Amino acid sequence: PDDITANVNAAAAVLLVGDTKSAHEYLDRFKDDPRAYNNYGVLCFIEGNRAEAEYYFRKALKADAPKARKNLLKLEVQP
Repeated sequence: PDDITANVNAAAAVLLVGDTKSAHEYLDRFKDDPRAYNNYGVLCFIEGNRAEAEYYFRKALKADAPKARKNLLKLEVQP
C-alpha cells in the first residue's frame, strides 16, 4: 500500500529480524518523509553505513525525538 504509516511499521518489523531487503522495499520511496527517518537510519546502521545512519537520526530528531535521540546515543557508543 501507499500508506506511509503502514510501510514504516512494516519496515520496523522486518528490521527486527534483520531483513534489510524488505526494509528497503518498504522505506526507499518514503526516505524523504520525516516519519520514515528513524527507521531509515536504523536500516543504514544495520548495513554498516554509520554516516548515513547519523544523518537520518539527526533529521529524525524533529519528527521522532525520543527514538532518534536513543539511536544517536547507540551510534556514538558502538564502535
